[in-house]
Order: sequence, then C-alpha cells, then structure tokens
Amino acid sequence: MKVILSLALFMLIISKNMDGQSSDSLHKDFELNSISVNFMGSSSLGGVTYERVLSNNLIFEMGLGIVGLGTGLTYYPLKIKKSSFRPYTGIKIGFSVLPEVIVGYGGYIPIGGTFFSKYRINIGFDIGPALGKWVEGGAPPAETDEISGDARIHRIKAYGNIKLGFRF
Repeated sequence: MKVILSLALFMLIISKNMDGQSSDSLHKDFELNSISVNFMGSSSLGGVTYERVLSNNLIFEMGLGIVGLGTGLTYYPLKIKKSSFRPYTGIKIGFSVLPEVIVGYGGYIPIGGTFFSKYRINIGFDIGPALGKWVEGGAPPAETDEISGDARIHRIKAYGNIKLGFRF
C-alpha cells in the first residue's frame, strides 16, 4: 500500500512539473487527461482509472476499483497521437481487498495497445506476466511465511486489462 501511494505522489509531482513540456511537445489539440472504465488492470476487477499524459511516450494512471486500487506507468515506443493505434508496455501495481476472502498486492508488465480516436475516445487492451502475494482468509495455507507464520500464496500468472476511456 505504501508503495502505491508513494508512486502515485511521485508521479503527480512529476506531472505538475512537466505540464508545460508535455503540452508543448504533444500536438496542440491532444487532451492530456482521460477517465477510463476498466475491466481488470490497475483498478482491480473492474473500476475507473484516471490517466495523465506526461510526455509524448509516457502516461501515468491511478485506478479505483470494486475491490482495490492501483497505479502504473505506460510507455508508448511510438509517440502518442490521435487517430492511431499505439503499442505499449509499462508497469502496473495494484492492491486488492475482499474482506474475509483475500487481501493482496501484485504487479504486472502489460504488453498491449491503445487506439486514440480523433473523437476523444481511447480503447485499450493488454496482457502480461504478473507476480503477486495474497493472504487468503478461507483457504488452507499453501505455504507459510517463515517470519510471521501467515498463510501466503505467491503466484506468477498472466494478467490483463480492457479499457474504454474519454479524453478531456
């Protein structure tokens, strides 16, 4: 949780310092903010994500979902521009809480793409390897943390995201 909040604060400070640079280097008519509805991704199972364009190739996001919250950075190797599909990668970190069932955190490296329409709409998807640590409430312990004795499950799996957003 501290990692997510620290990363979010750090990225907000950077975005404030880059406001002039990002709006000058992007097309004058490109909107720098967006709100997206997500399934999976940094906002957990489903939720809403705020995104901020930091430069021609970098977007910061913060999401709030049904059972969690998250943040991340998205890197576009090709410059972001309207009326185009752009591949991306990055890092996404999330924290999930479903009382008496699971509490956990994890991250994944997305590989995907976003279509930035000329009508202020973004459509994106990604999938990538994920690593996480979850403490399950009702499940038998898969392994035990040597220090605290808590039942913990470490998993490497695939994770992904589908989103539909509006730029402003």
